[in-house]
Parts: sequence; C-alpha cells; structure tokens
Amino acid sequence: MTVSCARGVGAGDSGQSGAEAAFGAYFAPVKYTRNAYYCECKKIVYKMREACNADRVIGILHTNIGVILVTLAERAVEMLRDAILSGRLPGPHALTERLVVETLGMSRTPVRAALQTLANEGLLSYEPHRGYSVRQITAESVTGAYQVRGVLEGLACHQLAEAGLSKATIETLGACVRLGQELLADGGASFRHDEWREMNTNFHQTIARAAGNETLLETLSHVSRLPLTSFNTIALIGATPDFKLLEAAQADHEQIFIALVSGQAERAETRMKEHIAVAGALIAKGMAEGEQHRSRPVAGRARR
Repeated sequence: MTVSCARGVGAGDSGQSGAEAAFGAYFAPVKYTRNAYYCECKKIVYKMREACNADRVIGILHTNIGVILVTLAERAVEMLRDAILSGRLPGPHALTERLVVETLGMSRTPVRAALQTLANEGLLSYEPHRGYSVRQITAESVTGAYQVRGVLEGLACHQLAEAGLSKATIETLGACVRLGQELLADGGASFRHDEWREMNTNFHQTIARAAGNETLLETLSHVSRLPLTSFNTIALIGATPDFKLLEAAQADHEQIFIALVSGQAERAETRMKEHIAVAGALIAKGMAEGEQHRSRPVAGRARR
C-alpha cells in the first residue's frame, strides 16, 4: 500500500508564484510506503485498545504523541533537504509555512520543527516578518566551507590536547562516545536521528569550547552558520541510515577522543581534519550527483 505524502500544489493554481508551482510540482507525484510514524501510530492504537479507562488513554497519548511529531518532522526535513540539495527547490525562493503544510499534508507543528532544523543546517535563512527562504548554495561553496571548518576544528583539537583536558571535558566526550556506541549497537536497532544529532553536536562543540580560544570559537561559529556546515548536519542519513558511514564517524570520534586524552596533539588534529573532510566530501558528492540528474534530458521534452 502506498500513501501520497502531498496534496500537491499544481502549477495552474490561481495566485501561485513560480516558487510555489515548482515546489508543488516536485512533491505532487511523491509516493512512499508505510514508514516509521505509521508503525508508531499503530502501536499507540493497540495500547489504547488495551486501556481500561479514560485516564490511561490520556496517559498513553501524552507519552507517545511526541514520538509521532518527531518522526513526522524528520520526514519533512528529509523531503525538503532532498528537494533543496537536488536543486529542485533552488535559492533564493521563499518557503512559507503555509506552503509546506499544504504541500506535504502535515500539521504546523512538525513543519515548524523541520523548517527550524533546516535553518540550523544553513539550508534556509530566516528574517523576521518575512519568514524562511532557500539559500543559494553550490557543491564548491560547501567544499570550501568544510575545508575551513576542518582547519579550525583540527586546531581546536591540537590546542586542547596540548593544554590537557579537564575532568568535566573528559566525562562529556566520553559520554558522547558511549552514546554513539549504544545508538549503533545491534545493527542500529535503537538508532534515533535526534539523539545522534544531539550527540554529534555536543562532541564537536565541547572540543571547540574546551580549547579555550575565543577567536577560534567565534570564527567556527560563523563558519557553522554557512549552508550544511552546522554541527547539526548529518550527511546522507535519510529515511534509511547508512550505518557503515555512521560507524566510520563513530570510529573517528573514538580515535579523536583517545588522542585528546593521551595528549597526542598532532594525531588529534589530523584525525579531526580527516573526519570533517569526509563529511564535506559526502555532501558535495550528493549535490554534484543531484546536479547531474537535473541536467539529464527528459524523454519527450523536445516533442512538446
């Protein structure tokens, strides 16, 4: 069984901008099979059927509604991110909350969360009273930003390893490493995007802050606001995570942590640079492939 994830905003609708038409045309034909949030809904329905009173039903809803909303938001993030990176939703188009709600057929709550996530990743920009708009990015600009980020985070590792880690820093980084191991255990049976994203952000930010270089921290903060260079960005996870890539990232975190604790400044710097370079290369590759896909001729277009 397939379910349409978009009501579709047709190009011929009255009062519709070019951006809206392009947006609707991209998502209108999208179909997908039952996914995680359908499964979660089904589980909750079963729990409610077993409930013996109204108070228990309300308790079940309160406990589980967040799971549904988070999964819906992740789905919206995935679809919008793919549209932007593939160039089907290019910058600098306005992207209103109303348009996304109507096109994806979702409520405002997960859509707002998705838009905020994409803004944190640098794919969208936000202006008060004007809302969100798609930022114009290229594979080259992303590669350049990651090169700068790699140098900065590598330097943070070098300085931190030389100065030595505080007990609190060791505990925080160690907790990040252990959480990463838990999320990937048993083939990723307990993996969750939001927990991995939070762990990854905490790991990188802890190193940057603990280095004690305010200029470095401010510069890194600026670079991280560029498209797709945020600590929150997770490359090529999508609806079905590539656990080989995630396991490689986890191995990098573990090796960086060991080098930092051991005071191996050069090794820590090198491993961090390589870690960042791989992430940047994956994102740039995905964007380049999207560009090639768009440039392919569509059968029958010449006959129109």
